[in-house]
Amino acid sequence: MGERTTQPFALQLLDQLEPLANLSVVDVAAGTGGLAVAASERGASVLAVDFAPAMVERAEERLQQFHRSTAKVMDFIALDIADGSQDVAISNFGILAYPSWQGALKEMVRVIRPGGAIALTMWTNRDDCSPAHLLHRVFRQLFPNKDLWPPGLFPIFSPTALEKGLLRAGCVDVRVRTAQADWSPFSSNDVVRECDPMFRGFLVMLD
Repeated sequence: MGERTTQPFALQLLDQLEPLANLSVVDVAAGTGGLAVAASERGASVLAVDFAPAMVERAEERLQQFHRSTAKVMDFIALDIADGSQDVAISNFGILAYPSWQGALKEMVRVIRPGGAIALTMWTNRDDCSPAHLLHRVFRQLFPNKDLWPPGLFPIFSPTALEKGLLRAGCVDVRVRTAQADWSPFSSNDVVRECDPMFRGFLVMLD
């Protein structure tokens, strides 16, 4: 369900980085590998990393058709990757969703070669710009004294604040732009079925 809403932005991100053929790319917080697959299709050698073993297992299955791409379990703030070994580091709706994003960004800077590129995406703070924002607004209306997810997830970034964070991490020639794409949800039944395990976890924390 998540990839249904994020993949259009992944493709726009890759368009900005073209040409990718024969470049080494690390996809941080890769999830189930939607961006990693798309980058591999464009000729990149992709290492997709995530801290969730089930996500990595699914990404590895999808990347098997690309002999130069793979997926591994890694901590975002302690990547098991050599300094300056990657041409491009990407995180599509990944590290910026976590309070530890600044540390993860520094790791991305560390692993790319001089003159390489870092590319990130995250929802803006506009109302209902993503399923997460819509869900949060409705939940807050129904349960004004409870939080939908743990504090610190999905921080709000203005373009200026994000640019300053990137510069602090060691990036240069920083460019922030707003991208747009349509997202269409599954049916209500599909959403409930896909999200039920996640919601159960949140409700335990809220009780």
